[in-house]
Amino acid sequence: GRLIVKISDVTLKEGAGDGIAIRRNASVEMDNIKASNIFRRGIQIGGGNNIINLNGYVSTGTEEATGIHCEMPKTGDMGANVIKLQNLDMDRNFSIGLLHGSKLTAKNVVSRSGWSVTAKDGSTATISNSSFTSSPKQKQANVSFPGKIQFTNVDFYLGEPDSAPESGVASAVRVAMNSN
Repeated sequence: GRLIVKISDVTLKEGAGDGIAIRRNASVEMDNIKASNIFRRGIQIGGGNNIINLNGYVSTGTEEATGIHCEMPKTGDMGANVIKLQNLDMDRNFSIGLLHGSKLTAKNVVSRSGWSVTAKDGSTATISNSSFTSSPKQKQANVSFPGKIQFTNVDFYLGEPDSAPESGVASAVRVAMNSN
């Protein structure tokens, strides 16, 4: 079974850890969540065998990781995550890593600084009606292990450089088939 949780109308401010951390075996419905300057992540999804529905998330501030982050363990099959995200407006960081046949559906997502999507081991990601701005300093590819990742009606932008990118090349979208 799964732990069933509903989180609504919550504001998270000035935290040193994760605002909301979801590990595994949970069915979580979240509505109208706000995060400001959360040092690690506003919302962190880890583990597996989760069903996540998030409708309405606003993150603000200068802490790079205040947005949303999903990272599943690489070892052991913890089960697939099913993640539905809609109406997200983030100053910082949309980072989704999918494994073990997980599925992401995201609609109406705005990320103004830094984003990445990874789908491997039979995972899929479908993102629509959204916009993503890359940070010129971002060292990794925005789309890696591209299995089945689909973008529909999505705008991609390259953010204003604070200084020259370390790699010497900046792009709004970088795609790489990584080997690890």
